[in-house]
Parts: sequence; C-alpha cells; structure tokens
Amino acid sequence: MGSIDSDFAYDDAFKTMVVESDELVLPLLNEMFGEHYRGDERIIRYGNEHYIEQGGGSEEKRITDSLLGVAGEQGEVKKYHVECESGTDGSMLARFFEYDTQIALDDSEYGNYRLTLEFPHSGVLFLRGGKMPDEMTVEFRTPGGNVSYPVRVMRMTDYTVDDFFEKRLYFLIPFYIFNLEKRLAEIDGDAGKLEELKDVYRGIAARMEETVERGGLEEFSETVIKEMSNRVANKLARKYGNVRKGIGDLMGGKVLETEAVRIKREGKMEGRREGKREGKREIIETMLRKGQSPEQVADLTELPIDFVRSVEQSILQMA
Repeated sequence: MGSIDSDFAYDDAFKTMVVESDELVLPLLNEMFGEHYRGDERIIRYGNEHYIEQGGGSEEKRITDSLLGVAGEQGEVKKYHVECESGTDGSMLARFFEYDTQIALDDSEYGNYRLTLEFPHSGVLFLRGGKMPDEMTVEFRTPGGNVSYPVRVMRMTDYTVDDFFEKRLYFLIPFYIFNLEKRLAEIDGDAGKLEELKDVYRGIAARMEETVERGGLEEFSETVIKEMSNRVANKLARKYGNVRKGIGDLMGGKVLETEAVRIKREGKMEGRREGKREGKREIIETMLRKGQSPEQVADLTELPIDFVRSVEQSILQMA
C-alpha cells in the first residue's frame, strides 16, 4: 500500500480500501445508493485517470477517488463514481461534473447522428460536518430541456460504532476519528479521557476479531482496516502524540501481516492488473475503431501492447 503522509491522506486511505477489498465496498454502495448487494457480486475496478480536454487541444489529467462497476446476473454492469471529501461544502460538484462527463464520454455510443452518454451513479463520503443534504444535484439547462442527476451524500457524523457492525460498514472504521476531531486536544491532555478513547478502539478491535472468527469478515480486510485506521489517525491527530500512540498500539502498531494475507494481497494485485485490462477493453475497441494505432492506444491506456493487439485481432475477426 502506498504512503498516505501527503495532504491527500484521507483520499488515499479511501482509495486503498476500495482497491483492496470487495467485502468492504459492497456494503458502502448499499448504504450510499440504496442498493441490495449480497456481497458475492463481481466488482470491476476501472482506471481512475481521466483526461479533460482544455482549450487549444491540450489535455489535463484528473484523478477520481474510485470508479467501480458491479456486474449483474445478466452480465450488465452498473458504474459508480465515489469520492471522499474532508471539506464541508458542495464546491466539489463542478469536479464531479467534469469527472462524470469524461467517464460518460469514455463509454459513449455514436450512431445515426446521435451521441449517447451514460453517466455513472455518483456519491461522496463527507468526513466532517453534519449539515449537508442527503444528496446534491447537478443540473443541465439545455436547449432541449432541463435534466439533472443526483450526487448521493454520506456523512460520517451519522454513524456510530454500532452502525459499523450492524450494517457491515467496516469501511468507515478508519474514519471514525473524525467524529472525535473537536475533542482531540482535550483527550490528548487528559489521562482519563485518553483511556476512554482507547476503550472505544479496544472494543472496535475486539468486535472485528469476533467477526473474523465467525466468518463475517476476512482476516485480510481486518488487516487493511487496522492499517488504514492507524494511518488516518497519524494524519488527523499529528499534533496529539498520546492519541496517536494510543490508537496506533490498538489498531496499527501491532498489526502483523500473516503469510495468508500476504499471498492474498499479491493475488489481488495480479487480479487487479487483469481487471484493469478487461475494464478498458471497450475503450480500447472504441479507440481502435476510430483509427488510432495499437501503439497509440497502448501509450494512452498504459496497457501492454500485446493486449491491445489481441483486442485489435478480435475486432478484425468479428469484422
């Protein structure tokens, strides 16, 4: 896992969990979008780099927190663009529109003088503040009429430790410390309050271990949660050494990667490489059909030239 010591520490922790564990992601989608995924659905992870066209033919690279697809029983794929936000306003809506538009353009369909764009389902997890609405809106006022789409909102302030376990929202555990942010200075300087905080995290760790033992959570996911909890605390509580050490000892400092977890992580990395290729197959086909060479496509998508040529052969065979 990459370092999250940068100013984007919380985004990076969010991305890490999205990439590492399917069983953490599906309950998050259920809660954010009102879905009813069982937990065994196949998740497709798409590249999170998109190129926004600027004036004069130049392009600017933008990176989303996550772009996921969930495959249905009939093979259809429902796409989700999910972001993590440590601010407290809706100023990121313009960014959402840029990302969502580019995602839609990547999969656009053109025929009979009609361009069809399918936008992803979009949502954001606010780590701070409790005054945001349940959804924000992006509205288009066009010559053909007005249309809009929602950006779903989750607020960390709405969730308790019990919610994490009752709703299987283990994904939120690393960000729980945001609910205590205003009290961190007080806790850091009071031994009694510090012990109360440690009791909370002892309880979280114990409940995760019990959940793992009864088969409700994989050991791999538990390890990811603990590591991300420690790293988020290191960033948010960087001024409060007692708090950082207390949480680190319980959630991060004593986490040891077992052989089984290491092997699984390596396997997941290989699987993600394959998933990245398959997730971009449609994009590759579109680029090739528009006349770009395999070399150009490989360079733009950062995929192996052999894979791009195999897609080209498939197109030729179908033709």
